[in-house]
Amino acid sequence: MVSTQSKRKKFILSAIALLRANGFDGLNLDWRFPREAGSQQQDNQRFTLLCKELKEAFVAEGTKTNHDRLIITASVSAEKSTIDSSYEVAQIAMYLDFINVLTFDFHGPWENVTGHHSPLYRGSQDTGDKIYSNTASTGIYILPT
Repeated sequence: MVSTQSKRKKFILSAIALLRANGFDGLNLDWRFPREAGSQQQDNQRFTLLCKELKEAFVAEGTKTNHDRLIITASVSAEKSTIDSSYEVAQIAMYLDFINVLTFDFHGPWENVTGHHSPLYRGSQDTGDKIYSNTASTGIYILPT
């Protein structure tokens, strides 16, 4: 859907029609695993374009129809490797009303040790790339207890 401007435009117009027809106040983009679904390298830039084009269309539609602007949010991965390869964080933040950072499934049955699936901080068994498998490593500020 993000591969061309015409496909993004078709999605955006369809989304606006669906949201307005059903009384929704916005759209959440679930963009958690873009690099695992066979996407192309440039899809991180295309996701940024989608966010930008959605925001512009939502502003224009709200102004034209005298409705409150539809909001736009995204649910994104908290895994460092996915963040680094899939998101232009500074750019998408300009176009999104808020970003849901999904800080779960850092650990699970695919590992040979037990770990909390959503730890706040690095665990004693976390080495190598696993040192980023915690909420604090995502850059979300956590108040000390």
